[in-house]
Amino acid sequence: MAWFQLNPNGNPTLSSDYGPASPSQPSCPGVGNICSISADEDASGRPVITESLRDAMLIALSSGVESGNVLLRNTP
Repeated sequence: MAWFQLNPNGNPTLSSDYGPASPSQPSCPGVGNICSISADEDASGRPVITESLRDAMLIALSSGVESGNVLLRNTP
């Protein structure tokens, strides 16, 4: 598993909208969106976004609570 950061204004469900990230130093200005995800890496270096990861993203967004594999953008 590796950490991937969502590009600014990226679509969190598109693996092509992520780049490499460090879980200890995520830099995610803004609010109310996905910052980084932890996922398996495909052959092209992109995250594999599974149904369970999508579910975890939805839960994090709706509850405002991060999980072990989903980090949210900073809140004010």
